[in-house]
Amino acid sequence: MKLTKLLDSYSHIISTCANSDIEISRIQDDSRKVQKGDLFIAIKGLTFDAHDFIPQTIKDGAVAIVGEKDPKDLNLGNIPYVQVENSRRALSFFASIWFNNPSEKLKAIGITGTEGKTTTSNILYHILTTSNKKTGLVSTINAKIDGQSFDTGLHVTNPEPLQLQELLSKMVDNKCEYAILETTSIGIDQERVTGVKYLMGVLTNITQDHLDYHKTIENYKESKAKLFERVKIAVLNKDDSSFEFIKSHLIPNCKLITYGITNQANCAAQQIKMNVEGTKFILKAQNESKEIATSLLGEYNVYNILAAIAASCELGVSLDDIKKAIATFQTPEGRLEKVEGGQDFTCFVDFAHTAKSVESVLNLLREIIPKGNKLIAVYGSAGGRDATKRPAMGKAGGEFADITIFTADDPRDEDVLEIIKSMEEGARIGGATKVESMENSNGHFYIVEPDREKAIKLAVKTAQKGDIVALLGKGHEKSLAVKGQEIPWSDKEKVKEAIKEVIAK
Repeated sequence: MKLTKLLDSYSHIISTCANSDIEISRIQDDSRKVQKGDLFIAIKGLTFDAHDFIPQTIKDGAVAIVGEKDPKDLNLGNIPYVQVENSRRALSFFASIWFNNPSEKLKAIGITGTEGKTTTSNILYHILTTSNKKTGLVSTINAKIDGQSFDTGLHVTNPEPLQLQELLSKMVDNKCEYAILETTSIGIDQERVTGVKYLMGVLTNITQDHLDYHKTIENYKESKAKLFERVKIAVLNKDDSSFEFIKSHLIPNCKLITYGITNQANCAAQQIKMNVEGTKFILKAQNESKEIATSLLGEYNVYNILAAIAASCELGVSLDDIKKAIATFQTPEGRLEKVEGGQDFTCFVDFAHTAKSVESVLNLLREIIPKGNKLIAVYGSAGGRDATKRPAMGKAGGEFADITIFTADDPRDEDVLEIIKSMEEGARIGGATKVESMENSNGHFYIVEPDREKAIKLAVKTAQKGDIVALLGKGHEKSLAVKGQEIPWSDKEKVKEAIKEVIAK
């Protein structure tokens, strides 16, 4: 592709130096991967500035450079240089053009929110695919296109623009009609999805998260709102405190669809009934009533189901088809996923990693646990992330779990014990006392075990018949982030090993 083809479609160019009528073989934003014939886009990141690597990329064969810095400050030689206002935004647009603007050939649905994005995305994907609508999905767990799964990396929800646009292109090649994209506030803020043309935006909820990045809850909400400034259809949670704020950001003539439980909405759930086997409720939508049955548990999952139903109705799926799809939907990996290993207690693995989500899961399990049995929670809080949520996360365990084991969860460069100290403050407020040993301990208490594998083994060893063990925070993830390394990890596999050891003894 000619460099001029990229530049002619982009209006945020400050200046162009040297001849831009050249052929480029690839677009690359990782200086380590540059090869002969590539266009390198230099991005200033949170920890490094790729402009510093421009000389090396030229040595490695880059034939053109895009960046934000003044060309006078760079050692470019005769290499064409395009100065832009925002390198991230340019990368998003150029990636879309490179793959022939795939989202323009799809009906793209962005699902955002603090909690429930992955479950809602997967429910919507299941509804559409079981209704014979060819659909692609990009979620925290993976990407799905025409029955195939694609890995999107570790700790990733929104892939970087080149990978995202390539996935969208594969959807077009596979003749998909719809593309469901989990869309995060950071993905929006870092322009990863700027090159995507969205038809619909769906909001689950907004609670505190990512304040290490956004700094304030106001900034966080503003980032979420940007998605709804570019969609033709908005599906909003009428019960969420963010409803009026997001509604105020909708563009003129945007169609608003609402869902909820406590407030009158276009798509509403009534008479919710729940037991250990699942949930039933009466759906009110499109002037009809339907009884919905699902294996999913919890009021928060009723909201996730309602969000997917509201979107599906607007996309032309009948309520009968929706009802059938919900009945056959299986819990996504790591979302209150039951782990069976022959044990006589119940074990769940869940991705809950915010104060609200931890509270919601533990409150749900508290409601369904048999009388006289114990709820044992194992979780921590990630390092290098929003530290202000840690006391509230600890409080949830102290309030709802009989036994809480605080442990590591992606500590990164932080001291696990220091992270846990903040959680202990909340646990004590929640009514739990600290103990050094499980033996002869009664009431609501917590124990500190910084080694996650040992913590899981301790929970399994402690659990009695009828108890519930909840492993929170990691869910589907396949690694632990420690001191700059990604250590292979799976809560599900670790707890299976622990159960096997206990049964063998």
